[in-house]
Amino acid sequence: MYISSQKFHKLYLHLIILWQNVINIEESYGVFGVIITSLIIPLLCIPIQAYFSSHFNKNYLPALGKIAYQNFLIINSKPIGDLYHKIEKYKQDTWKKNVWFVEGAPIGALFSMFLFISCFVISQIRGFNNFILLSPYYSYLNYGHNDKDLIMILITLNIFTLVVSMIISFYLIVFYSKGYLEPKLTKELSLKRSSKYFYYSIWFSMGIIIGFNAIVLFFTIYFDDVVIKLITSSLTGLINYFVSLCFICVYLVSIGLSCVFIIMLYNNAKLFSNLFKQKINDYYIDDFPHLRIKTNAVEISGKIDDIQNESLIILNDGSTVKAIRWDQITSMEIEKFALKEKITMGPLPENAQSKKWWRFW
Repeated sequence: MYISSQKFHKLYLHLIILWQNVINIEESYGVFGVIITSLIIPLLCIPIQAYFSSHFNKNYLPALGKIAYQNFLIINSKPIGDLYHKIEKYKQDTWKKNVWFVEGAPIGALFSMFLFISCFVISQIRGFNNFILLSPYYSYLNYGHNDKDLIMILITLNIFTLVVSMIISFYLIVFYSKGYLEPKLTKELSLKRSSKYFYYSIWFSMGIIIGFNAIVLFFTIYFDDVVIKLITSSLTGLINYFVSLCFICVYLVSIGLSCVFIIMLYNNAKLFSNLFKQKINDYYIDDFPHLRIKTNAVEISGKIDDIQNESLIILNDGSTVKAIRWDQITSMEIEKFALKEKITMGPLPENAQSKKWWRFW
């Protein structure tokens, strides 16, 4: 029994409305409440929605049936077993990516704070207070806490985020040109140390960018009254209008490019993993066994061409490439021509082909 995607979507919307009502009760939060309900909560709900959709969607592939057939292939075909062993070793070798990502965020935030404090210190040195990026820091300390100076300081924080993001992108472009995006393998078909640390650096860079943006978001929320005052008074004078327009443009560009860079980094991390799996697949592909697969409608035979697809197994009979969904398979035979015998796996028990809605593992 599965919960339909429509019902889950309604549940998701009700949860969002509930959170909005909770935030609206605390009227003193002001812009902070708007940011929480409009930005942070929806972003947090995206991975949660994806997780529960994969378990409750009626079109989701039952995991037990797929795993059972894969185990059948692993046990009875050495190349398939070796392939999965190498992939599992790759996962073990790269599990620290989460650690690097989590470490990157606070390091990025601390480095942003270091730049923030350094600007106040350097601006007090004679001559440096005339620099356009440092003059707001000098004025804010020596001529009273002026709101325009505070807004200019927030703008410089966004500029720091942009500069760091550009430096990271330049660093990655250089390494891409050197061919580091393509994983380098040892004789044992495991990642070389250089490729491993390049992969970690991608996740670390994502954390750095998130850390910088977290500091910008924190100061923007903390001084939300100043920001609102500037924006609402932008029509009273040309200077206020220019400063508010500059702040909005820089803020949107900084956030937008940061999101673009993070998405690009994430996609490159996925591409790196896919290239590794493809290399392993190409190494063993000549030794993959021939299969005869039966579904409720047809019988299909051919040599395994790709077994790593999430929902399909790909067969090649020499002239045609065929794709079969794992959940459509009723029986599977491995043809061992050298031994002139077949190893057959019949239909799975009913309880192994369907996954209960309340099972999360």
